[in-house]
Order: sequence, then structure tokens, then C-alpha cells
Amino acid sequence: KQWYQRRVRAEYLKSLINKTEDFIKRLRWKAFFFDSNEDEELNLSGEEDEKETFGFKTSNSPPQMKDLIAFESDFYELIASIEFKLAANKLTNQMQEDLKKIKKLPPSYSACRQEQ
Repeated sequence: KQWYQRRVRAEYLKSLINKTEDFIKRLRWKAFFFDSNEDEELNLSGEEDEKETFGFKTSNSPPQMKDLIAFESDFYELIASIEFKLAANKLTNQMQEDLKKIKKLPPSYSACRQEQ
């Protein structure tokens, strides 16, 4: 049971970190396009259209914006400070207790016995 909870937590954190990185990347691109008004910086003139991007919009990483550094560090600190706790539910607790009792009972072969 504990290994399952650790695995679920690890998968959740991995997904959360991936989504956070995607969000920060999109935020950086939006801020970059909002701050820049010149096509020369972006090289949008169409001169280098020969580069293969395999269906993706760009192969470049967004530049880090000075205005977003504090926000990004606070956002990453928020993700790092996440704590997990077990959710207490009367129904599931009772079901777990009943399951433990059932497992402790001696096996009953009457239901599984095949008639010959």
C-alpha cells in the first residue's frame, strides 16, 4: 500500500513539474512577443523557412525575461512546498478494516469445490 502511494505521489509530481515547465515556457513566449515589436529580433521575415521543425512551431527555447524571474522562482517554490496527506474517509476506512478481517478468516473451500 505504501509503495503504491509513493508511486502515485511521484507520478503526480512528475506530471505537475512537466505542466509547470510547459506553462512557464508559454508564459515566456507570450511575454517575449508582448515586449518585442520588431520582426528583426524574431527573424520572421521568412528567410530561414528551410529549417525542419517536424511539425512543431519552433525548435527554439523562449528567452528568460527579467520581469518574470521573481514570478518563476516563487512559482517553483510553491511547487516544491507541496505536502501530501492521507485523506480520511469513514467508508474507505471501514472497507479496509473489513478486508483485513476477511483476509484473516480461514479459507473456505465449499464455494470453490468442484462436484465430481
